Amino acid sequence: MQLLPSLADATVSMSDMSLKCKCHMVDEKLRCIVSGL
Repeated sequence: MQLLPSLADATVSMSDMSLKCKCHMVDEKLRCIVSGL
């Protein structure tokens, strides 16, 4: 049951991270998100 809220939080933080990075290349965006974790 507690998995859903944390999953939603993770998704939101990931989308926030990708928005903050504003990388044009997908690889760069993925690298940004991974380094943000």
